[in-house]
Amino acid sequence: GSEGFRSLPLALAAVARGFILPDSPVDLDELDADTMVMLTGSGSLKLSAAFSMPLAAEALASVSLGPAGLAVNAGASVGVNAAVTFTGGYVVRVRRAGGDAVELGVYRSKSREVMVAASAQAGVTAGAGGFELTERVIAMLSNRPPVDREEFLAALPGEDADDKAKRIEGFERDLKAAVDTRIRASVSAAFSSLESEDAAFSFEVRHGAAADAVRSALGGDFEPLAVQPSPAGVVQRQNILTTTAVRKTTLKLNLLGIVNAISVEKLTQVSRVERNAEGEITLLADTASVSRLRAVLVNLNLTPQRLRGLMSENFLIAAAYQASGASVLPPAFTSRHPYLEVDGKTGRAEMKNNLDVLRAFRAMTANEASERLGRKRNFGRTTFYVETSYDSDAIRGAFLDAASKPRPVAAFEEFGRRALGELVMGDSNAQFRQRVALDAALWAEMKRRGNVAKFGPLFGVGLSSSDPRVAAAGGDYLAIVHWAAAMHQAAEGIREALDLLADGDVAVSDARLAQVRARLKSRLKDVVANTGERFGDPLGMLMVYLAAQRQAAVAIVLEGERIERFEKRLAASNASGATA
Repeated sequence: GSEGFRSLPLALAAVARGFILPDSPVDLDELDADTMVMLTGSGSLKLSAAFSMPLAAEALASVSLGPAGLAVNAGASVGVNAAVTFTGGYVVRVRRAGGDAVELGVYRSKSREVMVAASAQAGVTAGAGGFELTERVIAMLSNRPPVDREEFLAALPGEDADDKAKRIEGFERDLKAAVDTRIRASVSAAFSSLESEDAAFSFEVRHGAAADAVRSALGGDFEPLAVQPSPAGVVQRQNILTTTAVRKTTLKLNLLGIVNAISVEKLTQVSRVERNAEGEITLLADTASVSRLRAVLVNLNLTPQRLRGLMSENFLIAAAYQASGASVLPPAFTSRHPYLEVDGKTGRAEMKNNLDVLRAFRAMTANEASERLGRKRNFGRTTFYVETSYDSDAIRGAFLDAASKPRPVAAFEEFGRRALGELVMGDSNAQFRQRVALDAALWAEMKRRGNVAKFGPLFGVGLSSSDPRVAAAGGDYLAIVHWAAAMHQAAEGIREALDLLADGDVAVSDARLAQVRARLKSRLKDVVANTGERFGDPLGMLMVYLAAQRQAAVAIVLEGERIERFEKRLAASNASGATA
């Protein structure tokens, strides 16, 4: 044996020179079938192989945008060229294989730990600023022609070309690192599970064959021996990368966020990649800009109401995963709840509703709102955008009370009524809606009756549910009770997840994490089904905001043809913000 890898080439050469070099003074016959040379290495051995890595994509949030949306290819896989380096606990064995061949193999040393480094490429050689892995993964996921780098650049928000280029490089780098991590973890596990008689990789080499490749192997680099097809005179008997569970390594991808598309056929708006220690990837779709949401409307031909509903569903799911500690999202992740209204012909009532939202978020006083509204009756084409963003503590506080218990349905209903009261405050045309918000006895009776068709008598003799004032109050009632039920269900799912993970730090490979995610996903399916259409309205956004005790950052843009542009950002718990 050798004390260090530096002496390994010389030690092996003394045995193998007979079949490497024609003028060798050592005859191959001196190594008989009963003789084995074993050398313990402390340096590095390199090996590579190509194989197919399946992609297991799971939609944690809604990607069902209809025929134009992302069609995840359940059987997708991506070709990977993997190069691994073993350092430390291995043994190199050389023995006569029969006839004029020698076996050269690498085995596990049980007395020492092996370190594995891995690098992978998706069937290509990625150069500077490469985009090859991203292209292939997106193509495999969507089962569509791959998006090229320029198309992806054009889809990213902003005007700074250098910043866009850096984002693309970071995307590619992070995705590649996730693949590398996945392969390294799989190879390490496979190597550790080997018995002492199981080779990690082994080759039979005929006398005098593949001299350069064998010299390279004696120097620690087995890649020339492992190429396919094998060099003349070389038979690859074992390769841990292709003949063990490593070849079944699956790249797990979680899809989270609205799937925005530059065209109806291609997914290009995934803007962030997050990964955990096992190489599991979460692809995050960024919807945090007015221009991007406009692009969604145009490219996917969605109605604004449908878009808002999808955004709110996705927000609720992202928030639940963020609050649950299920290791899907990074600690610094912020849940974003956006609202977008593009109105081609904005009347006075619509503009007042927009200004009421600004007042409710304390971005504008009642007097300022009145001044902006003025006496105008038509404001032309307008865009109204509001976004709230929550850190982990804030979003957990929206679901759980001070004792970390799920808020009851009644508590969420109270937040909903408070939000409604903020929106209709001082509105002379919304007396019935104000009563829903402020009259506890009325609310209790509405709850008892349940059927909005029976609400008319509660507001006056002879009134029916077809009265527009009663219909508006009934709509508010349904929006609040559906939202409260959904939030309570999500809160229970979050509490279940936290209870399962209550023992402290849980490794990403812990089976409890898979259990947590499965339970949470199952519960959230029902939650999303009960959110109701108006969850995407400003009322739904404000309800969550109040449940979180205003602990969210707020971004607002209001612009149009006949109104002065208004843009404002508020920090979380904006105590000094404008008040009504």
